[in-house]
Amino acid sequence: MTMNARHQLIDVETGEVIIAKLQVADTFWRRFRGLQFRRPLAPDEGLLLTPCRSIHTHWMRFSIDAAMLDRQGVVLNVVNRVRPWRWVRGSAETHSILEAASGQLAPQLVGSRVRIAEPAIAPGAPAASGSVFRSLERPGLVRRLGGRGANDRNNNQPFDERKAMVRVCQAAAPHRSHHIS
Repeated sequence: MTMNARHQLIDVETGEVIIAKLQVADTFWRRFRGLQFRRPLAPDEGLLLTPCRSIHTHWMRFSIDAAMLDRQGVVLNVVNRVRPWRWVRGSAETHSILEAASGQLAPQLVGSRVRIAEPAIAPGAPAASGSVFRSLERPGLVRRLGGRGANDRNNNQPFDERKAMVRVCQAAAPHRSHHIS
């Protein structure tokens, strides 16, 4: 499978590249598609599903390794060799799940902190720093559309993702006005 990967997954302490070609699935449709109906991952490829607490391997023709990560990028658990047609569920602290080729994620990763980085431009050059995991809630977009984010202190009501998505769809739809002459 050739992935259009723009990121790498790096161990914060050692600087070691864990996944050289990382694709981030941070939208509903990217997470929904995941690795279904795709060719097997190459050893240096991976998919980070965020936010995500559980995965399934339905409609996949190959086994994968899965690592559960918390919001800070700490590896909580590694499940190796997840065969097709299986479910894997993370703990309540799980925020993201990394999917990699079977046999690529070592159980020793548990407790390590990882981050997303842009690949180095020149061979041997240090990797540029990147953002840690993105949230599905995009507060800037929601605020521009008249909503409030989950972390707003002035908001007494919880963030309603459904209402925010309706606002996003309404803003993206072309404006239609009907004029009667």
